[in-house]
Amino acid sequence: MKLTKLNQMRIKSIIFFFVISLFQFLFLSAIGGNRFKNNNLKEFNIRGGLPNFLTKAQRGDSVTVAYLGGSITAQEGYRLLSFKWLQQQFPNSRFRQVNAAIGGTGSRFGVFRLEEQVLKYKPDLIFVEFAVNDARETREQILRSMEGIVSLKV
Repeated sequence: MKLTKLNQMRIKSIIFFFVISLFQFLFLSAIGGNRFKNNNLKEFNIRGGLPNFLTKAQRGDSVTVAYLGGSITAQEGYRLLSFKWLQQQFPNSRFRQVNAAIGGTGSRFGVFRLEEQVLKYKPDLIFVEFAVNDARETREQILRSMEGIVSLKV
């Protein structure tokens, strides 16, 4: 099925607004303090999580943003839109993008790519996307793979 230019623009607009909404939620949550009752969450131990990223970006420091994923990440869609959005939100910062996208790959392979293709660049923020390519995997396999990615980062 061939998409018309109008439908392509609609799809891009929907994706753009979804990404913007996600960023707003994440950034406002990070700036507004921890609203969780359990303050001992361990997701972002090493580098301080989003507050660390936000501090660097607000100070105008150099910021590295990495994208690990499959073909959706490789395309000129959410990756470029979110990167431009970050640059617009923090115009005094110097942003560097690490594009670790390989079409047709899932999170199982992503675990093995993380160290060499992402972490060696010391990213301040990492986006992970394997939604479509993980659709063939079992829930348990996806959880193991994603936990492996998070564990390697943390």
